[in-house]
Parts: sequence; C-alpha cells; structure tokens
Amino acid sequence: MIAAQAFVSIAVNAQSVILAIYLSKAGYSEIDIGLILTVSPIVTTLMLLPGGMIADAVGRKKISALGLALGAVSLAGYIYPVNLYYLFVISGIGGLGSALYGGSVTALLADSAPTPEKRNLVFSIAASITTLTGIIGFLAGGVPNILRTYGFGETASYYPIFILSSGSLAIASILMLMLKVGEHNPGGGSRALLKLPTKSYNVILKSTLYVGMLFMGAGLLAPSLLSLWLYKRFSVEEGLISIPYAISQAILGISFLASPAIAKRFGTIGTVVLTQSIAAAMLASIPLIPSFLAVSVIYMAMRILINIPSPIIRSFILGLVDPSERASASSILALTTGLSGAAMPAVTGFLMSKVSLESPFYLASSIILASVLTFYVLFKQYESEVR
Repeated sequence: MIAAQAFVSIAVNAQSVILAIYLSKAGYSEIDIGLILTVSPIVTTLMLLPGGMIADAVGRKKISALGLALGAVSLAGYIYPVNLYYLFVISGIGGLGSALYGGSVTALLADSAPTPEKRNLVFSIAASITTLTGIIGFLAGGVPNILRTYGFGETASYYPIFILSSGSLAIASILMLMLKVGEHNPGGGSRALLKLPTKSYNVILKSTLYVGMLFMGAGLLAPSLLSLWLYKRFSVEEGLISIPYAISQAILGISFLASPAIAKRFGTIGTVVLTQSIAAAMLASIPLIPSFLAVSVIYMAMRILINIPSPIIRSFILGLVDPSERASASSILALTTGLSGAAMPAVTGFLMSKVSLESPFYLASSIILASVLTFYVLFKQYESEVR
C-alpha cells in the first residue's frame, strides 16, 4: 500500500509543477487555466464524503483503485487539450478520482495495523516515503526544459511527464487491488450505500474542530503567501526562496520516521502539545528576525515541528473511530482540511495590505496555539482508548 502511495505522490507532484504552464503553452488564457484548475478541487470537495461512505459500504480497496484509475485517465487526457469544455471534463474526472482515493487510503492504512503502536509506525513510514518520493515528482517538472534541448516541441516536451504520471497512477491502482488487507465493512449490501458515520460522530466532531482550527492557522501562511512575504521583506527571488522549502521537505520526510518513538516517549497528546506549541511560538517570532538566512532556519524547524505529529494524529483519531466507519471519517477530516483553509489566503492578503505584513504571522500562531489547546482538552481522556 505504501508503494502505491509513493507512485501517487510522484504523479501528483509532477503534474502540479507543469500543468498550468503546459496549458498556457497550449494556448489557454490565465482565466481559462484558473477555471480548469478550479473544477478538480470543487468536484473533490463535493464527492469526498459520498466517496468515503461508498468505500465503507462496498470496499475500500475497490473504491481506492477506481479513484486511481480515474486519475490516470485524467492525466493522460491532458495530452490532447482539444477545447475548454473537454478540459473541464478531464479536470472533473481527476477530482472525482482524488475524492474516491483520498477517502479510502487512510482508512486502509489504519486497517493494515492491528495495534496503536503498529498503526503509528505504518502511518509514519507512509508519510516519510510519500514526502520523499514527492521530491522526485517536483524534480520531474524540469524534464520538459531538458527535452526541448533535444528537439521536442513546446507542448510535446510535456507529454512524457503526463504519460509517466498517468502510468504511475495506473500502477498504484493495480497495487491497491493486490492488497491483502482485511477490510472492516459489512459487505453484501448489509450497510446502506450512503450512510453517515453515526457510531463515531462524537470523536469525528471533536476531530473536525481541532483539524479545522489547525488548518485555518496554517492556511494563513501557505507557501505561496510566505514566499510573497519573504520577497517583500528581504527582496529575494524565487530561486533562493525555494531552497528552504526543498530542504525542509527532505528533512520532514526523514523526520516522520521518528514520530512513533516520540509518541511512545511523550504519548500522542504530549507529542502534539509539545511540537505544535513550539512551532506556534517559532511562527510568531519570524517577523522579528532581521535576516533571510535566520528566517529560513526558523521556518524549516517550524515546518518540521508542526507536521511531524501528523501521522500520529491520523493514527490516533482513526483508532478511536469505529473500524466500519473509518473511510467516512477520513473523508470528513479531509473535507474539513480543505474547507477550513480555503478562504485563508484572502484573509492574509487583506491583512498584509490593510494591517501589516507581519500581522498574519501573529494571527496564524494564535490560531494554531488555540488548536493545540483544543486538542488537549478534547482528547486527553482518550489516550488509553485507542483501538
């Protein structure tokens, strides 16, 4: 399963680098491209919860594999960008595939490990490998430029990347079908196809509150917005700004492997409180630091600390959820993640323009700290109840 996730990470990151540029070279305007790229996340948002419920009802491996197959079709479809309406359909197919896969894969990971300790290890290894292999996808974004030096045309130079990405998702789909993981679903039509997770609603409600607050804070300073702040504050260009991003991505991928040991030492609750509280303090300190180099170091440490407990948190929450409802719960949390951060870039732009360049940092760190306190208050009694 982790191998399948690695192939997905390569494909997703590769197309994220090239897709908008490719469409521009194919003759589409910025407005067209914005609309095309908007269709996919809208479809994903609308279909995440239904996709998770269907996966719980009919089988997570099948639905996850179907989602990856649809993703493969979508990426291959970009090779022939016939017209705008065709691309809307292709983007929509990709969004549907993302919803079906995203709502199932986390639940499958939870199903693969019978104890909390093993589940922590599985989630941490998965996070590490997908993060590190994602770097390959990012680097693949430079391949079209190399191919053009060998005579490939402007748009034709992107075709191998789409073929590679589509093939990666197809391989991942096959690997998902080959899984031997036992699934917690009734099967045989004994569960309604679209049934809300009523057994675990209390845990899911508390989880969405924490996740929503955390990603509201994190969404205020998404990488693109932090890049803008660095550019305005230190007058540095994109090439230099990308260095701390790439370094922190690599270190984070390795650091995920330490998550189980940290959780074993401090407990899940203690790990979240310790790492994310320190990260919030670091975030608040960034506007006070006078040099780009020092800010880069603090940013890298902050990014690692705020993200390192993420596989442990997913493992912990899904351990509290009834096994038959894990795909639905995963979909709800993914939906919360997307919606809670969706409007934050607009808030950041307003604050930078009307208040100060530094104000988003203070607001973000306050919200993140509040999310940590919320997690502690809501979940401290559950540490010994994880299945």
